[in-house]
Amino acid sequence: MNDSFYNTIHLEARELSEAQQKALTQEQRILRFVIRFRQRASFAPSAIAKSVFDGEGIPITSVRRAMTSLTKRGDLLKSGAMIIGPYGKPEHLWTVAAKWTRDAPRQGVLL
Repeated sequence: MNDSFYNTIHLEARELSEAQQKALTQEQRILRFVIRFRQRASFAPSAIAKSVFDGEGIPITSVRRAMTSLTKRGDLLKSGAMIIGPYGKPEHLWTVAAKWTRDAPRQGVLL
């Protein structure tokens, strides 16, 4: 089972495989971005969308899904802190998990 793409629209075979690969690639790009900053920064989904996918037409919901999947795998940590997002609504902030910090031994596998 692939937790990168939630098949709520019941895609089959080739379409499902393509959607799963696209979702995994989004997660890879997000994880690589946040690892660069280690634990010096927290990120909201809207900031990730702008910094990582600016101009690519990636929906904010796809960014949130990718960040949720990375959190479930232990690569990101969702904090209780929130900021006001670009639509005037609160957004949670995330940080990279300790296993990716410069001082910690590498316990994770970069997607």
